[in-house]
Amino acid sequence: MKNREYKSEKTFLGLPLVHVNLRKDKMSRACGIIAVGNVATGLISVGIFSFGGISVGVTSIGLLSVGVLAAGLGVVGAVAIGVLAIGAVAIGCVSFGACAIASHVAMGRYANGHVAIGQMVEGARTIVDQTPKKLFSEITRDEVRQVLAEEHPRMWKWLVEGIVSIFKK
Repeated sequence: MKNREYKSEKTFLGLPLVHVNLRKDKMSRACGIIAVGNVATGLISVGIFSFGGISVGVTSIGLLSVGVLAAGLGVVGAVAIGVLAIGAVAIGCVSFGACAIASHVAMGRYANGHVAIGQMVEGARTIVDQTPKKLFSEITRDEVRQVLAEEHPRMWKWLVEGIVSIFKK
């Protein structure tokens, strides 16, 4: 791979609309509305280290983030830390993963949260799945909806429906 850099002539608020800066010999930084580089910062950013609104990278921080280590509001990653976190290890307000730790709702094989749903659970309200092979196969949507309504009555309807949609009818 050759060293490559492209910066668009058009700008918005002083930032180039597109900035691509890729180098194999050293870490490079890209900063723009759309940024791609070893270290990328932008509204949409892609890089080894990525920071921005929508962020994709090995280490990713943003409003919506995807990465091996991801942090932000809505995140997906091997290790995900955010308000809504999905990952092997997920930590947040609402978390889903093999190991889920949450302040409100945790779902996974190991779940620790105010409402904990899974096989090994710790929380104020728990729903335990006794089936060893298929996770959540014996938990019903109505059971989860009822617990969420009792414990978090002001939780957004779209979030409640998203959570209960993974369970059987």
